[in-house]
Amino acid sequence: MIIFFILFSFILSLFYIAIPLITGTFIDDILRQPEKESIMEVVFLLRIIVVLQIIILYLSSIMSAKLITSVSYDLEVDIFAHLQECSLKTIKKNG
Repeated sequence: MIIFFILFSFILSLFYIAIPLITGTFIDDILRQPEKESIMEVVFLLRIIVVLQIIILYLSSIMSAKLITSVSYDLEVDIFAHLQECSLKTIKKNG
């Protein structure tokens, strides 16, 4: 699960880089040769990227929540297991 979380984070980073790059290239092309077809292609491409970005962000947040829950549960289990191993005298002395 951690590998997918890292992979999704990497893909999101690429999307955050790709959108300004595509927009800049689009503006340069429009200034040279304004064509309706090229405008529609870039708008369609940006829509696809944004939809994919939203889906990956959603999946990433779900995985993040599952990972945080799993880690906190494991930590809680370890703490309670450690407390059960401690003697009552040690707990009263330090607590």
